[in-house]
Amino acid sequence: MRTLLLSTMLCLSMSCSSTSEEKIDDTAASTRTRTSTTPTNSTDACADVEGLSTAPGEHQVLQRVLNISTNIDTHVWATCEHTGDPTEVHLVESTSLSSSHELSVTGLAPATEYMCDVHTACREGASKGIGFVTDALPTDVSTFSATGMSDNSWGSYNLFTDGYVCGDYDSANTHLLITDAEGTPRWFYDVPEALASSDVDLRYLGDEGIHVAGGWGSFDVYAPHLGIFRTLSTTNDVRIKRTKPSIGIAFNHHSERLNDGTYVSLTYALHELDPDYMVGTQVEIWDPTTDRVTWEWSSEHAISEGRLDPYTTGTTEIATWASNSVSFVDDVLGPAMYLSVVTTNEIWRVDRETKQITHIIGIGSDFTLLDADGETLPPSKWFYFQHDPEITEDGRILLHDNGQGRPGPRHSRVVEFQIDFEAMTLTQLWEWTEPDWHNLYLGDADRLPNGNVLIATGYFWCLSGINGN
Repeated sequence: MRTLLLSTMLCLSMSCSSTSEEKIDDTAASTRTRTSTTPTNSTDACADVEGLSTAPGEHQVLQRVLNISTNIDTHVWATCEHTGDPTEVHLVESTSLSSSHELSVTGLAPATEYMCDVHTACREGASKGIGFVTDALPTDVSTFSATGMSDNSWGSYNLFTDGYVCGDYDSANTHLLITDAEGTPRWFYDVPEALASSDVDLRYLGDEGIHVAGGWGSFDVYAPHLGIFRTLSTTNDVRIKRTKPSIGIAFNHHSERLNDGTYVSLTYALHELDPDYMVGTQVEIWDPTTDRVTWEWSSEHAISEGRLDPYTTGTTEIATWASNSVSFVDDVLGPAMYLSVVTTNEIWRVDRETKQITHIIGIGSDFTLLDADGETLPPSKWFYFQHDPEITEDGRILLHDNGQGRPGPRHSRVVEFQIDFEAMTLTQLWEWTEPDWHNLYLGDADRLPNGNVLIATGYFWCLSGINGN
């Protein structure tokens, strides 16, 4: 039996939120009483379950709240079984002695019937059962499938965005989902803002929930919002929310919580001489405990120092240096910040102490690109419109190379490099691609704890040019 326990990522065994007062009409619901035969080591006095009802979660459609009353103070626990798949059993437990409990069951499948058995800590105590059917997801949410699963695939989850970003602010719609290894949604959030951009970053924070930020990739100063920034519980309670950054215009593309509890985010800068002209990237570190910015950087610094020319590659429609990720790494040269500057096909290394750009890595830079045997590689082997480089302390770069503008045949790939700052070389360690793979704008590559690489691809016709694909 596969039991979804407290240790899983979806907070399946905790009382995570209060119940909704909304009345429900579950046609499949039933109530029954029986004697528990489950052994217990509890020394509590014998207690009976006297009252049991269920209600949907207040903010999470894939959550159910069990309202339980007992004749005396006791601990209670419940198992909720998928009636069509008896191998799926959710376990929830109380955390305190009481005669009234609310147990939150999360990670349920949509439009699915479950039967819950509720017990007290005493094996001789009377238990009760109740059934319910979870709500369906909105009709505009995509359906998902998975292939190639093995017996050990169960227990893995995928966190991603799903939405229509090719419309205007009236039609744009974005959802956040977690699916299990079979492609079944287990967590759902309907973003209330109209995100006409796909530049949304999602991070799983363990017990702290899920962080979502970005969405201002349209570079529109008249947009109805300035991107989003919020941290959600797994029951969709908002724990942290900001409407705009302290540094820069709006949130876009990348935001993550650092080890000290602060958040680093990408924003954008306006040129002081032309406020309608997006000229570059800004970065801020924000402390949620003090609501203050503790560190900031702007491409304006590099302009004022003469390191960058603000009008070299920019137009009035897109930022001169639009970045899609930021990484804080203590590498062989010291504390560094790496920026993936997608509009120039470059990765910048910035000294976090001096805030100066120390190295620019990309085609036309001072670095020589080599293969694993030390031979010089052609320009087509550089990265083009790269996404989300992962950079390690020892100088390895793993990235999703979209290949937009690459010389020669069109293709995307995932590739890993090794930086040598002393020799000023970038060595390609390996690459992976497949036939007919070329997504111009979206993608990611993440090294998993077991050493495998998770590759994500995406597509939208309004920028890639094939309607309906």
